[in-house]
Amino acid sequence: MDTFSSSFGDLWKIDFESTVKEFEFTKNAAREYHQVIESDDFRDMDSNTIFTYLYRKMKIIVFRDHLKRYIYERAALTEPFITVPEEVYREIVAFSFEENQTPFFLEPNSTKQTAMIKGWLRQDRVRRDIVFLLGFGLRMNDEDVSMFLTKALQEDDFHFNDPKEAAYWYCYRNGLRYKTAHRLLEYAAADNKAEGQTEVKAEMAPSCFAPVGSVRQALELGLDKKENMIRYLKMLGSLDESVNKQEKTYRLIRELLDRSKEEVVRLWQTGRIYGQDDPGRDKAVKENSGKNAIEKNGWKNNYGKRRVREKNIRDKQDVTAADLERYILSGIPRTENRNLQKSSRSLLSRQFRGYRLSRQRIDGLIKEQVQPDRYDIITLEFFLHAQKENTLPEERCRIFMAETNRMLEECGMMKLYPVNPYDAFVMMCLVSDYPPGTWSDVWEMSYEE
Repeated sequence: MDTFSSSFGDLWKIDFESTVKEFEFTKNAAREYHQVIESDDFRDMDSNTIFTYLYRKMKIIVFRDHLKRYIYERAALTEPFITVPEEVYREIVAFSFEENQTPFFLEPNSTKQTAMIKGWLRQDRVRRDIVFLLGFGLRMNDEDVSMFLTKALQEDDFHFNDPKEAAYWYCYRNGLRYKTAHRLLEYAAADNKAEGQTEVKAEMAPSCFAPVGSVRQALELGLDKKENMIRYLKMLGSLDESVNKQEKTYRLIRELLDRSKEEVVRLWQTGRIYGQDDPGRDKAVKENSGKNAIEKNGWKNNYGKRRVREKNIRDKQDVTAADLERYILSGIPRTENRNLQKSSRSLLSRQFRGYRLSRQRIDGLIKEQVQPDRYDIITLEFFLHAQKENTLPEERCRIFMAETNRMLEECGMMKLYPVNPYDAFVMMCLVSDYPPGTWSDVWEMSYEE
C-alpha cells in the first residue's frame, strides 16, 4: 500500500502499453474526435457521421470510471486495468482513509463504511461533497480534486466564495488533512467575531475585498500561505450576504445573450430564417433526413421562404427568448402547441444530460432565476461562431475554443473537454462545412423514431 502515497513521478514507470494506456479517457476521446472529422464519411455526410458517433460509438465516462482509473494509477497497480476486481479498489480506499485519518461521512450517517465505498465505486454520479471527502481520504492534491469536480462531475471548480471550499483547497494544496481544514475554519470564524468586521476589512488588501474566482487568482493573492488564507476566510465572513457569487457569470451570460440577439436581427434581416413555427416542418423531418433534407426543404439557404410575416424584428429589443430558442434549437421538432418535444424523447438525451437552451431557460437566465452553467456559455458561443462565413472550418473551431475556454476559466468552469459528448458535438459541428445546418440536422436525427 505504500505505493499509493507515492508521488505521481512513479506513475510513469508503469507499463502503460499493457495496462491503463488504452483507458486514458482524454487521449482516447481526442483520437476518436480526429478519426471522425478526418474520415471520408464526415466529408460526405457530416451530420450522419456525428450522430452515429455520439449515439452508437462514443463511450460515456461516468464518475466510477474516473475514480477507478485514479486509484489504479495512484496505487501503481501493474495488472491489466480491466482485470482488477472491485475488491482491490475497496481495500485501497479503506486503507487510505484510515491512514489519512479521514471520516467516511461529512455528516452523521447510519450507512456502513463498506456500503459507502461500494457506492462510490459503482455510481455514475456523486454529490460535490463526496469529491471533497475523497480528496482528503485519498490524499489528493488540489489539481486532482479540480479534475474530479470539473471532469468527473462536470461542475464548477473550487468555489472560493465558499469558506469551506476555500479552506479545503488550501489543505489539498499543502497536503494537509481533513481535521486541519475544520480547525482553520473554526479559528477564522472565532477570530473574526472577536476582532469585528471593521478591523478585518481594514487589514485586507483592496484586491481581496471580492471573493476569488479561480485557482489562478488564489495563487496570485498567495492564498496557499496560511496567514493569507486565514485573512481571506475572515474577509469572507465579513462580507454582506447580498454579494452575488454568480454575478460574473450572469454578466457574461447577459453579454452573450445580447450578442445572440444582435445575430438574430442580422439573420432575420437577411432573410435567413430557421423554419420558425413552420406547420410543414415536422412532416418534412419524417419524409427526409440527413444533410439533404436541409437542402431540399430550404432550411439551409432559402430562409426567406420560411419567414413568419406577422413577426417583424428591427433591433435586438424585438428579439424574445422564444425567438432565440427557434434559432438555436431549430432542429428540434415541436408539439401542436409549438413547444419543444420533451428532451427525454431524444436519442441523445443521456449523452447531453437532457440539456437544451430552451426559451424557459433563456428567460430564467435573463431574470437571474436559474443558475448558469458551462453548457449555456458553450451553446451561445457556438451559435455566434457558427454564423461566421468565409472562415476555414479549422480556424473557426480554433477561435471558438480559445474564446470559450477563456470564458469558462474566468467563471471557474471546466474547459472544453472531448470526453464530454456535448463538447465533442459542438466542436465537430464547427469543423463541418455548414455548422448551423449540421447542428440542426443532428438534433433532428435524435428525435426520429
